[in-house]
Formats: sequence, structure tokens, C-alpha cells
Amino acid sequence: MPGVASIEAGWNATGSGRRVRGATREFEDLLVATAEATLERRHSGLVVLIDEVQAADAASLRTISYAWQHFQSERRMLPVSLFMAGLPESVGIINAAVSNSERFAYRQLKDLTPEAVAVALANPARQLGVGWSADALDAAVRYAAGYPHTVQLIGENAWHHAGFPDPGGTIKRQHVEAAAADVEEDLRELFTARLSKVTREVELDFVLAMAGLGDEPVRRSAIAAVMGKPSDALGVPRSRLIGAGIITDSSHGYLEFTVPGFAAFVRDVHDLPDPGA
Repeated sequence: MPGVASIEAGWNATGSGRRVRGATREFEDLLVATAEATLERRHSGLVVLIDEVQAADAASLRTISYAWQHFQSERRMLPVSLFMAGLPESVGIINAAVSNSERFAYRQLKDLTPEAVAVALANPARQLGVGWSADALDAAVRYAAGYPHTVQLIGENAWHHAGFPDPGGTIKRQHVEAAAADVEEDLRELFTARLSKVTREVELDFVLAMAGLGDEPVRRSAIAAVMGKPSDALGVPRSRLIGAGIITDSSHGYLEFTVPGFAAFVRDVHDLPDPGA
């Protein structure tokens, strides 16, 4: 935390259980000292943010979990919060590593509602005295399709095309339309990186089958039919694709790509027909 605390750390993967217990206390001491420093500077407390938690090793997850268990019994009033984010399989990884994993509160993040997207785009601009025209905001909301990263990209690029407006300025429809071309380029780089993770033939066949069936959530049985396999034979590639962040469960029996527009990208790259054409 700039101005409050910083740390450099190394990890010995061959450490024993005793080392993990010692690391837990050291981690607790670090959080306590940092929280005290934040209070001395008249902050409300400390928030710890951890991204890509599915990549964490089991010992680190146990260190975090045991530390919070101790805080709940010994320092309930400590002003420290912990938020972790990761792919859907994070729940299973945490449960496998930590015996008291029920202490974590799991929340699955869905795509943003149109109202939430409008707030995310309009409020930061309003705080700087800049407005959005109604048709510009509507176009940006529809383009983002609720995906948080696309919301960020369309807002940033619209701001650039509006000329980094001063207070009193307005982001207009033409700025959003110009921004969309930049966003398409940014998303294409994201899609290319995602698709490069699909290295096994059966997983690529899975992705191609999904993309060929359209842009909406796809029934697992339909994917299996296109691939010419029974549904119960798709468990392993499905799990790997979920772990790679390519697809996710939509509802019972349905799967969807994690990023809107990815299906169209796959069809374009692999010369597949558009089912909606």
C-alpha cells in the first residue's frame, strides 16, 4: 500500500507443515502491523485483494485460511477484509486445500446488468463534470453486453475519442462509434490469447462445436452431437476449458463462452458459417 506498507517475499516450496504454521503467524503479524499503520494515518482499515486465486498453491491457501480463523477467535475487531477473485474452479481448489473452507463466502459474479453498466460509465465522468448523451450511453451499454472488461474498454476509448473532455464536456454517439473500432482490436488480442490456450485437439473440437452453434448458451448435449461423442465423454475437455477461462457453466446443462464475441471470433478464424446468417 503506497505510503502505508510494502513487502518483498520469497517462498520455499519444500517447506514443512511446521514452516506453514510459522508462515501463518508471520502473515498475521504483517496484517496486524499494516492495519495498525492504516489506523494511525486515519484510514478506516485494510483491504487485501488477491487475484487469480485458482493459481495459488495449497500451502498459501492454508496460510490465509488459518490466519483468518485465528483473527475470528482472537482479533474479531481487527479492521481487515480479504477479497479474492478467480475462475469458477477456484471453489474446488480452495476446498481441496483447506479443511475449514466453509469460512469463505463464495459469490459467483455474473455479467453486469444494463443499469449497472450505465452507472459504471456515467458516474466517473459525472464526478469530473462530464456527461454522456443519452444515445451515446445507450450505444455503449448495448455494445458492452454486460462484460466488465468490455465496459472498461468502451468507456476508456470513448473518453479518448471525446478528446479527454474538460468539465462541461459531453461524450457523444460518434465518440462511442469510433471507440468501438479500437475496442474490437483490443478484444481481438484478448480472443487470440484465449484461443492460444486451446492446445489439445479434443478441446479445440469442443470450442469449434460451441462456436458453430451460435453466440448464446449452448446445451452440452448439442455440443456432444456435433462432435459425435456421448455427453459423458466431454467431462475432461469441459473441465480443462473451464479451468483455462474459455467457457463457463451458464445454467443446468448449458455452457457459454466467458467473453461475449468469442464465438464470432472463433468462427471467423476457422472459417465456420454463422448460424444466425
